[in-house]
Amino acid sequence: DIHIFEDLYTEQEWKKVRLEQVKAMDKEDGDISDRLTVLNDTTNLHKQGQYSIIYQVKDNAGNTVSKEGRPGGRPYAKIYPLNFR
Repeated sequence: DIHIFEDLYTEQEWKKVRLEQVKAMDKEDGDISDRLTVLNDTTNLHKQGQYSIIYQVKDNAGNTVSKEGRPGGRPYAKIYPLNFR
């Protein structure tokens, strides 16, 4: 099989997708996934490999936490759900 990775997502689509499958939950504030930001993303959409994405989220009290996620080694794979607690 031949897979052409650049045809799976455009850069704009990837920026959206990488946030859609990650959840951030806070004890007091509940679901704060809409506050997630990406600090760093090493994903290369043109090449299969191992990549990392560093997410950050801030709760209502101003507490900030960062966590690394991996897109399964392929740019089109699901990002494993992360719980920010």
